[in-house]
Amino acid sequence: MVREHYRVLLRLVIEKNPRFFEAMRRDQIMEDVLMEIVRDRVDEKVNAARQQTTVTHIRDIMTKLEYTAEQAMDLLSIPQSQRSTYAGLVGKKAR
Repeated sequence: MVREHYRVLLRLVIEKNPRFFEAMRRDQIMEDVLMEIVRDRVDEKVNAARQQTTVTHIRDIMTKLEYTAEQAMDLLSIPQSQRSTYAGLVGKKAR
């Protein structure tokens, strides 16, 4: 619900200030500032999606090949430093 409100608000701001936003898109410095503002949020979303995809791959390997989580992570070359995180996420699957 809040997300939709933000979308509507942003759409209205852009509609009322089209020249400003067009200029902003063409100006490299302004574009860099905008990217700096949203970079952390975008990175969070990308990392969360990547992590969820990896969890799905681990679970698929475990199911289809009857591997343990550790064997699946070996197959996917997941670094040791990340394995406890993935083991916890794989273990949270509702059965």
